[in-house]
Amino acid sequence: MFNKQFLRKAYLLNLSAIAVMLPLSVWMLTFLIITLVIIWAADGGPGRIIDVRRNKPALIVFFGSYLVFLLWMLNTTDIWYGLRELEQKLPLLIIPMVIALFDPPDRNELRTILSLFVGGVIISSLTGFIFFAINGMHEGTDIREISIFVPYMQLAEMVNMAIVISLYYYFSHLSGRARYLYLVSALWLICFLFLLISLTGLLLLIGLSAVGLFMLLSRNRNTLLRIGVVSIVVFLIILTGGYIYHEINSFYKSSDNPYTYPLKEKTINGSPYQHYPERKDIENGNAVWIYLCEQELRKEWNSRSSIKYDSTDLRNQQIKYTIIRYLASKGLTKDSLGVTQLNASDTRYIEKGLTNVLFTKGKHIKSKIYEIIWQIDYYNNGGNPSGHSVTQRLEFLKTGWNCFRNSMTFGTGTGDFKNDILDQYKKDNSKLDEDYRYLPHNQYLTFLIAFGIAGFLIIMFSVVYPVIVIKPGNILFNLFLMIIILSMAGEDTLETHTGVTFFAYFYSLFVFGKNEKTN
Repeated sequence: MFNKQFLRKAYLLNLSAIAVMLPLSVWMLTFLIITLVIIWAADGGPGRIIDVRRNKPALIVFFGSYLVFLLWMLNTTDIWYGLRELEQKLPLLIIPMVIALFDPPDRNELRTILSLFVGGVIISSLTGFIFFAINGMHEGTDIREISIFVPYMQLAEMVNMAIVISLYYYFSHLSGRARYLYLVSALWLICFLFLLISLTGLLLLIGLSAVGLFMLLSRNRNTLLRIGVVSIVVFLIILTGGYIYHEINSFYKSSDNPYTYPLKEKTINGSPYQHYPERKDIENGNAVWIYLCEQELRKEWNSRSSIKYDSTDLRNQQIKYTIIRYLASKGLTKDSLGVTQLNASDTRYIEKGLTNVLFTKGKHIKSKIYEIIWQIDYYNNGGNPSGHSVTQRLEFLKTGWNCFRNSMTFGTGTGDFKNDILDQYKKDNSKLDEDYRYLPHNQYLTFLIAFGIAGFLIIMFSVVYPVIVIKPGNILFNLFLMIIILSMAGEDTLETHTGVTFFAYFYSLFVFGKNEKTN
């Protein structure tokens, strides 16, 4: 019905569409994967499966990554959740099979596909940036809202991959305007990554930069250049360490010591103060739980805000704690006098859920570092880590590890791991609120929990073996693999449809779609 040339064009068009839609639409990915299978079937793909055992043994080994999910259904009681897992992981089966049994893209076709992916990431980032700016990026809007098409962390991973692709083609032998378009793309995406303030995304960028520099130096025999680059790197490390030390020191020490010691007993209006010096919470170096008079605080706050003192702010936090922390961050007493020194903007920020005056200046590196230090300090003092991105991960990991220890050899099963993790939170009497009890945010640990050491080793072997045998030998694949390895250490990368497709697509394109002329 269709000739080979037409089907190949349709195949390449479909691959390109998937590349564009990865950062733009979860639902379109499903549709495009289905159409990919239809094109493959029309090209006689099913008839070529019989040749896989003889010509593509590495592909069969890779299928072991999906086979584990299937076999461990035998160890599952929650069949419906297990079936959901099997459906979500289908890209691990479909995409490699289709790409392996089609003629691989040539050098120009591959560049077109990868460039379209970069274009999709830029569209996603620009759209998110415009949306975020319109909705008040300087007024406490949640930074995660900047990712409006795909999960926040998946966007950070894709931005890193797009930066890698852009710089690769910029430094390749391209000439003319196209080369500088790649440079502009890379620069914008690096800026956007800093705007995201994604800790995992920034760590990925640092890791990729370090590897890129190492590869550059290993190919250059200029001793002076090597010494210069290493010196710059060491200087930046020392500078960064010094900055972080300064921020930690500033966190614990207030520059102006606004509170009077010894502690006063009464407010300016004669009401008694409450002091809790044993509580170590601080904001900008100022103790939070001293100079507190809730009687005056409640009355004065209720007279100026429609969100009452005993209600919740717009982030669903008890607003009284937001008020108290915000006043402490400004060095103000937590009484009527302190509230009267707040202006209309301060009131609005508190209503929005901002707990520190530092956060009113927008999300930036300084405020992110402060937030991380505060989270760790609060957690170490016995605070509830719920909603705190760094310290709640410590609870995720601790609970996940305890869950893994219950069934180390064969795990809980494909469909039971989530329920078993939730049960473990209860057994551990976790301080995390139920709404914040998530998976470990570590894909390796999630695999260990679900499949035990046995299943984990099978999955790892299934992924590593094709790389060893086929030897992609492409810098793009090496850096992509680094993105996956690092992101899986900090996220459940393969527990979303977008994450699974991102991994299966690029892995298959570089490994099973290898074309000698593209390397």
